[in-house]
Parts: sequence; C-alpha cells; structure tokens
Amino acid sequence: MIDVSSTDFQANALFREIPMETLKEAGVFIEEISLEANQVVFDEGDAPDYCYLVKSGAIRITKAGLGGRKELLSIIEAGSFFGELALYAPAPRSARATAAVPTSLGRLDQKGFDRLRKIAPLQMASTLADVSIERVRQTNDRFVQELAATGRLSELGADLGTLSHNLRSPLGTIRNAADMLVEWLEEGSQEAGKLLGFVRIIQRTSDKALENIDQLLARLRGEGSPDRELVKVDDLLADLREQTRGMLREGIGYVENVTFDGGVLVDRSEWIAALANLVKNSVEALPPIGGNVKVTVGEENGEVVFSVSDDGCGIHPEKLPRFFDRHFTHGKEGGTGLGTAHARAVAEKHGGQAKVHSEIGKGTTVELRIPQPNG
Repeated sequence: MIDVSSTDFQANALFREIPMETLKEAGVFIEEISLEANQVVFDEGDAPDYCYLVKSGAIRITKAGLGGRKELLSIIEAGSFFGELALYAPAPRSARATAAVPTSLGRLDQKGFDRLRKIAPLQMASTLADVSIERVRQTNDRFVQELAATGRLSELGADLGTLSHNLRSPLGTIRNAADMLVEWLEEGSQEAGKLLGFVRIIQRTSDKALENIDQLLARLRGEGSPDRELVKVDDLLADLREQTRGMLREGIGYVENVTFDGGVLVDRSEWIAALANLVKNSVEALPPIGGNVKVTVGEENGEVVFSVSDDGCGIHPEKLPRFFDRHFTHGKEGGTGLGTAHARAVAEKHGGQAKVHSEIGKGTTVELRIPQPNG
C-alpha cells in the first residue's frame, strides 16, 4: 500500500479538484495491481470493493443484453477511474469491468474513498458529477450509432423521446432548487431551514426520477408495469407541486381548485408525469410577463376529471383536432409535441380519455378523465 500523494496516481482525474496539500494531509493509500488482457476486474452482481484508478492500459465496461450478449457501455482510459458509484451509494456492481489490454490499476478501498469524501466533499461531488455526465454522453452516442446500424433506431426513438421529455420536469425542479441554494449561499444566508428545505426537494425529486427510470427498465426487461394504487387526490397534487416548482418562473400564478377529495386508482408516477407535462405546456403558453396556471380536480358522470388551464394565447380551432398528436406543438420554441401525446396515452391506459378546450386570447384547458374507483 502506498500513499496516493507520493505516486503517479495523484494526477488521476479522481483527484483533479483536490488541492495537493489537502491530498497529502489526507493519508489516503492505494494498492497497485497489474492485469492481463481480457482479465475481469469485477462482474455484474459482485459486491462493491474498490474504486479503481487506471494508470496505464484501458478497461472495457460492459453489460449483459438480450441473449447474454455483452453491450459495450464505455472505455475507461489511463488517467481516469471507474467503480466509484458502488462505493458512493453501496450497491452490487451493475456492469462488468474487463482489461482491454495489459493494464495497471490502483485500488482505493471504501475507507480511503470515504476519507476523500470527508476532506473534500464538494470537490469529490463535482468530479463524480462531471465524469458521470461525460460517460452518459459517450454511452448515448454509441447507443444511437448501434441502433442506427441495426435499423432499430426508429423503433425506439419515440419511446426514448417520451422518456427524455418526462425527465425534464424533475431535472428542472432540481436545477431551480440548486440555483436558489447557490444564490442564497452567495448572499451569505444563514437561514438553515430554507436551505435544508431546498436540499430535501433535490433529494426527493431525484429519488422520483430514479424510480421512473427503474420502472422503465423493468418494463423493457419484460417484468411488467407497477401495480396501480389508490392514491388520495391531495397526495397527487402535493407530488405535482413539488415536481413542477422549478417550472414556475417569476410572474406566474399557480392555483388549485379541488371539489373531489377522494382517491383515484392510478400508476402514481405515470399520472404525476402526465400532469406535470400539462403544467409545463401551460407555463410555456404564457407570455413573457407571466400569467396563471390552474389545476382543478372534480367529479362528473362517474369520472374523476383532472384539468390544467392557462390564460395564454389559446389555440386556433382548426389545430385542436391535432392537439394530442405526436410532434404537434404550438406557441413555444423548441417544443417536441411529446408531452400531450404522453398525457393522452396515460389517460387511455387508465381506462379514461383526454380532452382539450381552447379559445383564442383566453387560454387553454386540458382534461384527463379516468373512471371513479368502484364507480
């Protein structure tokens, strides 16, 4: 075992934001090992043990796909690191790591990794976030290239577009909360309660986004969709407020009107995602000076009716028949037209329907109607 600060490993990307004097004082030790080409470092399902630093050579990160085929996720080259996430949030390994060529690695154990997180928490968090984003970008590029080469790109394009669209809502909330934290900290705010509140928003929203991704992956593996549950309307609206808070810019009012306070039988995460899409569309339909978004829940002819309204520019009557079509967008730049299509699909999946009402100069209302439980 050797001190990291006295080796060539100190130049590894894992330490790039940690001041050298801090690294020297940390007393973090590393073990160097050598691998032959095609030697496995760890496999899917293995217990977490080390964060690995690549001194020379390269590591292939792969994951088992359909039929046992190994899908290449990324190549970790000299000067970078891998295996850190299983230590950051302890969980079984989710992929296989194999030496692509003869490779020299440094092994940093859980104790040393935790020591780095303690002495340089912000630097470590920043480094791990930057590297994770870059790896996602590289994996996405490779994924798209492979789909295009096999002719499967068009098959998955719509579903992946809907997934990315639905992730915009929680990510927008997280970004808004983070921006507020930065602003308050720069102003020297000492209001710990408010700061903690925004940290908890980030935590809860991140958990929900990760839950949505896990549910999608389960469905792609053929494990079926989550069971529906009876959820109180008040609880759904509380989730919706939290998920859409980051969308409400200055000058926008948000109100609720609830005349049905019972429960509905829904896939909770799907229903919230559908409503969040409608709120996002309503916000984007408002002029720069702002306006109002209203969410109502009522009961009509045995149906529970969720409505999202805005007082924006409205939609021309001749365009309304295409409102729920994929790729139809109106009154905003950069729209994908996936949000309303997804909302209608979710309503129909729950045995209901989606409707739209609009008047030029007065605004638009979108309804998601589902059968009342036991009604």
